[in-house]
Amino acid sequence: MELFNSNDNATMSNTLGMTPTYFAIFVKQVRLHTDIVPSKHVTVEEKLAMLLYWLRSSESYRKLEKVFQSSLDTISRHLPETLGLIVHSELRKQYVVQPAADTPTSSVITDKPRFARYFGNCIGAIDGTLGPWYSTAHDAERWIDRKGDKTQNILAATTFDNRFCYLQSGCEGSAHDQQAWDWARERDLVIPEGKYYLGNAGFATSEECMTPYRNVRYHLEEWLIGSQSPQNPQELFNLRHASLRNAVERIIAVTRRQFAVLVGHPRELPAEHQARIPHACALLHNFIQINDSINARTGEPRSVSTEEEEQQLLREIAAATDLNDSENEYHPDSDREQQRRAHVSTSASKRRMEDLRDNIAERMWADYQTYEVPLTLIVAATSSHAIGRSSSLPWRLPKEMAYFARVTKGETQTSEDLNSATSEKDKNVVIMGRKSWEGIPDRFRPLQGRVNVVVSRQADYNVATLADTHLANSLESCITHLQSLPTPINRVFLIGGAQLYTLGLTNPSKLYLTNRILLTRIKTDFENCDAFFPDFVKDQPGEWRRASHEELCEWVGFEVPRGDQKEKDRTGGEMVEYEFQMWIRKD
Repeated sequence: MELFNSNDNATMSNTLGMTPTYFAIFVKQVRLHTDIVPSKHVTVEEKLAMLLYWLRSSESYRKLEKVFQSSLDTISRHLPETLGLIVHSELRKQYVVQPAADTPTSSVITDKPRFARYFGNCIGAIDGTLGPWYSTAHDAERWIDRKGDKTQNILAATTFDNRFCYLQSGCEGSAHDQQAWDWARERDLVIPEGKYYLGNAGFATSEECMTPYRNVRYHLEEWLIGSQSPQNPQELFNLRHASLRNAVERIIAVTRRQFAVLVGHPRELPAEHQARIPHACALLHNFIQINDSINARTGEPRSVSTEEEEQQLLREIAAATDLNDSENEYHPDSDREQQRRAHVSTSASKRRMEDLRDNIAERMWADYQTYEVPLTLIVAATSSHAIGRSSSLPWRLPKEMAYFARVTKGETQTSEDLNSATSEKDKNVVIMGRKSWEGIPDRFRPLQGRVNVVVSRQADYNVATLADTHLANSLESCITHLQSLPTPINRVFLIGGAQLYTLGLTNPSKLYLTNRILLTRIKTDFENCDAFFPDFVKDQPGEWRRASHEELCEWVGFEVPRGDQKEKDRTGGEMVEYEFQMWIRKD
């Protein structure tokens, strides 16, 4: 098979889930950290390609026989053997690592005010999922789940950076998630003292598992339907708990799409082989995630790499996974093992977690009443501060409009997320007045890839039928509504018109604070304008400083053209000169 010798990124990614470069890296790590060796007629590359192809496609051995031009006997011997050696290897231990007591809190928590003050000791999220299982007739009953299918219950623990940190498979499909959790705690799931996972109502509350309030709205779809603000501390806690714990559901969904073997018909394999499949998929998912994060820093994946480049990638991956850190190895007599043996679930443990949950909920609720949302104003204005004419832009500058779209969507020049089709990221919000909304051509409404909020005093103004679009009767009520949205939000942009810009700058409410202005300074004059942006430098002396070009590029996440730009106006035909600027409110 010549597939893994090609430099076709698309073909390789579709069939094996890796580019040629990263397949080569994976092969090197397998040689170093597993017992997989070439046989007389099958290379290590071929063994791994067979396994990856099978996990991703869930094809029959007969199909693999044709694809790899190998005998059925060769496939049936080497594929299970490779699966077992991958799962029972140092490589899996290094890529699927349980958090330790000194593991830093995830930036997903520390960088977001709605999580940072409350979930500092949370190390991840847990959930159970069902995978296909083959069993003989006399042993079938205990594997039948509530839908009547024969399945295994797979317990997954994940971090908030899209990685598995623990996985247990081989539990009967008829078993409850709590049974799988208890089994894992008795075996090898170790939770450092004072740390905990987030679990849903299918798990019992304990010091190691923080669950939501029962009989209170929880699931994100329930909040989407109601579109209501939390009414008490318990609802607010459940909303944020669900938003953070949703990470494990997203990772499971992504992995099931990556590997069809997790959702296809059960294969007639021995039980131990079936139980190994989810572990192999978790390892490969983490390998892809770590490489993708390195890609995000270094640019698009390279189809061909030199030996020096491959060695550099190996060093980066080793740093990300602690491949050379012997402290991460499992030792039966270690302190962690003693902690596991000492684990006892008690009612006292439940009460302590409930007290912690109540304390967090009350603090959340108190902060929720006074939470200040940072606003970014984004505007194109002339030197005389003109921004509009007859409820529309006086100019049409495609490159400037592309800059606006890229900034407000949060797009950068990093490589495309390998799981972008299924992973959910925090969306940016664009707030606008009714006239600004109506000034957007119908085919572009709502602005895609962003949460749109229209501010209008017309109570019957209807935008609810449009996806990701909401109505508020004031800027203040808009901010209150954003705090209760079930979907995670990132940056909040105010995009017009003149009245909202003025409100945003004068800050009549403690709910929000404009701390940044992205200003495209139009240096060409336009006549007969009737809408103007406030002269914020004059009106608020000493409060603003112009950021450097480097600060602007760092904040938006991509390289912005420096200095004066010239572009032909599509409405009048003349050349227009402008400059991209950023202004920051002084502390």
